[in-house]
Amino acid sequence: FSRGQEQHWWIGLHTSESDGRFRWTDGSVINFISWAPGKPRPLGRDKKCVYMTASREDWGDQRCPTALPYICKRSNSSKETQPPDLPPTPLGGCPPGWSQFLNKCFQIQGQDPQSRVKWSEAQFSCEQQEAQLATIAEPLEQGRTSCAVVLHSPSAHLTGRWDDRSCTEEAHGFICQKGTDPSLSPAPAAAPPAPGAELSYLNDTFRLLQKPLRWHDALLLCESRNASLARVPGPYTQAFLTQAARGLRTPLWIGLASEEGSRRYSWVSEEPLSYTSWQDGEPQQPGGCAYVDVDGAWRTARCDTKLQGAVCGADGGLPPSRGSRYPGSCPQGLADSAWVPFREHCYSFH
Repeated sequence: FSRGQEQHWWIGLHTSESDGRFRWTDGSVINFISWAPGKPRPLGRDKKCVYMTASREDWGDQRCPTALPYICKRSNSSKETQPPDLPPTPLGGCPPGWSQFLNKCFQIQGQDPQSRVKWSEAQFSCEQQEAQLATIAEPLEQGRTSCAVVLHSPSAHLTGRWDDRSCTEEAHGFICQKGTDPSLSPAPAAAPPAPGAELSYLNDTFRLLQKPLRWHDALLLCESRNASLARVPGPYTQAFLTQAARGLRTPLWIGLASEEGSRRYSWVSEEPLSYTSWQDGEPQQPGGCAYVDVDGAWRTARCDTKLQGAVCGADGGLPPSRGSRYPGSCPQGLADSAWVPFREHCYSFH
């Protein structure tokens, strides 16, 4: 940097198109930051990319179409891309008053406004319980050991995001974290959800299917159980289904699909698509169907692709709408039969 005249250099950090969170282009975990004062800028509609300032060695964000010099990096060894890491098997349990997630125990404190404290006091309180303020190791967890807060907002766009606050002036609730105790039994919720089990979350009921299924087959199977393929209305349900997919270690079909030839996706229940969690670059399959992958991202595939699972959902116990328009077309004719399309179904005469 010192040899050049340029001050700002692009690095491989940018905001996601789906949720506005910063990500490294190679998928690495963000375990180090060096933002300049006042950066990053408030959220906006434009995608942001990150540059490094040569003189101060800190970072700023700018609209991506801005022309700046840039730095490339490559590995000096070849290796295959690895799939997302699977969660560790829960070992041990948590004491009373603590909630278990995988091999960690969490305790939320400060629901009462009178018990909210400054950052140093929160850290001391956790240490008194042989714990520490929560840290984040992957998207399935939320927390950070810094003077930072996780936002809880009625706005889905802000829920789960981090913000930096004064360590010494503001008082907030906090989350303590420690490892599980091998001498205790794991909590039932710490184990992966069992296929076919009925799960309740907020006002919805879900059922996980684990068998090879095409999207349409999954939809019909859900409807046979007085449900439909699940809808994801917001970030809390998204987090819940991410844990389910990660626990079963398989992608799960959801009730999101597009008309033939279109990349405009909609819920089969015809409710508005007000929240999304698309992987960058998605949706890319025209006339396709969507699934929640094991890393929580939504991806698309051909509707006749067989995935190893799906998730059914029933909103408050209401039966699925029969007015939905299912995407796709009828199977190609076989030697001994032909499929005839009529309205929303296909018929084969024998």
